[in-house]
Amino acid sequence: MLTGRNTLPDFDSVSLPFKDALNELFDENSARNGQFEESFKLPLVDQAYYYELIKSVTQSKIYVSTAFRDDESEKDSSRKRAKCYRLLSQEEVVAKIWGMIVDRVDESADHVISEFIESLALESDFEAGFVHLWPKCCMGAFERQKHLVSEAFGALTGTFPFILDKIPGVQTIVDFADYRLAEAGLSVLGKKTDRMVVELFRILRVELNVLSKSDGSEDDNQARTNCLKTLLRIMSRCRLTVLKEQKLSLKKLYLSSLENMLDHVEIAVNQDYLKNVKLVMIREYKIFSCISRNLAVEVKKTIANHLIFSEKRLRDLFDLYALNLGLKEEFEFLKLAHETGARRREFYEVLASQVSSRFKFSFQKYRSADRILAFCESLYALEDPACHKFIKDGLKETFDGELKILEPLLKSLNVIIKHCYDSLRIGDHDAKLFAEGQRQKLRALFTILRDFDLSEPFFKLFLEKSFFRRVLLMGQEFLSFAAHPYNLEKTVLDEFDSVAALNGIFPQVSKLRDDLERTNSLRKGFERIRRDGVELIPMVFERKNVPSSFQQLPNHDIDLPPTLRQQWSRFHNFYLKSDSKSGLKPLTLQNSLHHLEVQTDFLLEDNSFLVLQLTLLQASVLEILNSRAEVSIALLESLLSVPAHQVDLTLQSFVDAGLLKELLGSYSVNEEFSADPKKVKNGRLKIVHRTVPKSHETRIDIAAPEPNNAEWVRDVLRASIVRSLKGCDGGMSFDELVRSVERIRSGFSLGEFKSALTESRELYTLQNNLYYYRS
Repeated sequence: MLTGRNTLPDFDSVSLPFKDALNELFDENSARNGQFEESFKLPLVDQAYYYELIKSVTQSKIYVSTAFRDDESEKDSSRKRAKCYRLLSQEEVVAKIWGMIVDRVDESADHVISEFIESLALESDFEAGFVHLWPKCCMGAFERQKHLVSEAFGALTGTFPFILDKIPGVQTIVDFADYRLAEAGLSVLGKKTDRMVVELFRILRVELNVLSKSDGSEDDNQARTNCLKTLLRIMSRCRLTVLKEQKLSLKKLYLSSLENMLDHVEIAVNQDYLKNVKLVMIREYKIFSCISRNLAVEVKKTIANHLIFSEKRLRDLFDLYALNLGLKEEFEFLKLAHETGARRREFYEVLASQVSSRFKFSFQKYRSADRILAFCESLYALEDPACHKFIKDGLKETFDGELKILEPLLKSLNVIIKHCYDSLRIGDHDAKLFAEGQRQKLRALFTILRDFDLSEPFFKLFLEKSFFRRVLLMGQEFLSFAAHPYNLEKTVLDEFDSVAALNGIFPQVSKLRDDLERTNSLRKGFERIRRDGVELIPMVFERKNVPSSFQQLPNHDIDLPPTLRQQWSRFHNFYLKSDSKSGLKPLTLQNSLHHLEVQTDFLLEDNSFLVLQLTLLQASVLEILNSRAEVSIALLESLLSVPAHQVDLTLQSFVDAGLLKELLGSYSVNEEFSADPKKVKNGRLKIVHRTVPKSHETRIDIAAPEPNNAEWVRDVLRASIVRSLKGCDGGMSFDELVRSVERIRSGFSLGEFKSALTESRELYTLQNNLYYYRS
């Protein structure tokens, strides 16, 4: 150091206080290092001290000697000597000060890396060990030192940013320290850097998954993850020599690692699937943002291609989000993802295919339309117009034509209504829960009928095969539940009523309901006094409102036994007095449609008496047996005025059930009878009454009714034929007419078409083998 009056200040003398302060900051045993707060914040007094120190050093005038010329000697005057020193510019002073900081940072980093190498030598997997041990390098003494120096001398880089310009991605002393540590650490790997980077991506995913499931208290995991992310960020943003020498591309390594991860990732396809996919995207964002935010679009596309857009995965997601109720929001998100990825057409093609596939699989497995209705309920709830078309196409394909969907739909409707009545019998709470769970399924059924324009034929089928039969069998119970708010059959009738009022079709709905209301009024007004243990529940209908198939059943007159005859006479007299116009509407007892319940003396396992469900003829036979020990066919034929073959069938129904026994043409009660528990339901046993053989039907001139489904199929085809001929300007050949009707209605045979065409002959003319509508 120069002394004396003419001494010029040099860098060593001026920077000595700064050097002492820097050494103190890097000394782990110093008092200042020990007082450093965990939040890496210096006290304000210390901050002011280091700021003034930096200010003093950088603003000092510092001289450096220059080389002597050959023609000069040291004996020259002091004035000439002074010319041998040069004043440093401020930038040069700052650079020298920064060089001191760099030396101390490198010294500290080298110390950490030397310990790191010793630990790494013990690892069996070198690359995995590097990633596993790296966080220890970043944390501890080195972490405190870099933050301490940054807090103390941050004003230097803030005031003179040019000192960091040569290192891209480095903006602070902390960044610089991380950069120097990473460069020193990567030099240990040599040409194994690429394998380490792949392992780094894997470990980062593991650590981030752990953090996503933690409650935020995993401080160690968070610190480890931050260290690994910092290493990745430094490798990407800074020009590290080792990466340039190996020509490594972090982007390519990451994308390759992402593809490999997605090929093996397993995410359960449940309601949280899209949420979990979103978590994968968030996790990957935290990784690739350390490399380049420009990767965002490509990463999202790659994840979507693997986890959403693949056809197999998309089918699984449709099973979950489209064919299950209540997941409309997830379905919309899935659709939006495809629209954003220009995959709208693919989205709907796979959906249409999956709907048809699930319909067919369900029907083949369960042989019913119950689950198909549930699928339709979910699809309609999505409120996507395309779903209507997919449902129509799926049903046509499943049932081989739209005309063949009515029977399965009716079967499913009957199951719903049956369970509804079961819940009504239990109580309002159960009935309410069941009704609320099934109303939307009923709406789906009627939507199907509207889309296919099959409301009218379905009503006829419902009336013939379901509704009217249930009215007769349930009797009083049906009337008591008719107006119940949770009765789904009432909902069905209300829907038919609204369709009838809107389109002016099948007025029979409202008329039948009027008959039921009048019947209920008669029931309430009739004095129901039990006579000989008999209670009469009347069901009165106008003949024109009764389905034709029920009117075609044989209705032979029966001379009723005394008890039954007395009850019938009492009601008939009441009916005549109930209305001044009743005499104009005479009652006709429909023997074949009666449903009776008779209590017996036979005990069940719960000590209750067995109740038999019988026809009127069966009940009449039992009443006669109450007063006689045994009966014969001839006796019953005489007493009841019923043909012998009908009496024979009636008696045989009791013998088959074990209730009667036969001996030499005489029939008596089997006192040892015991009902089969498997056949008893709710304490009731139905005695099946076989139909009259065809030979007897021919002899008594009663024509067998046409199969129920043939009539409504023919009516539908007739309407389609008329519609086709009306819409044609000229005539149509037979084949053209068939094809035209097939476009309107599918699922019929050629025989059914010819039958309908014959029934429609008054509506068309035939000229030169061409059919013309008769206007």
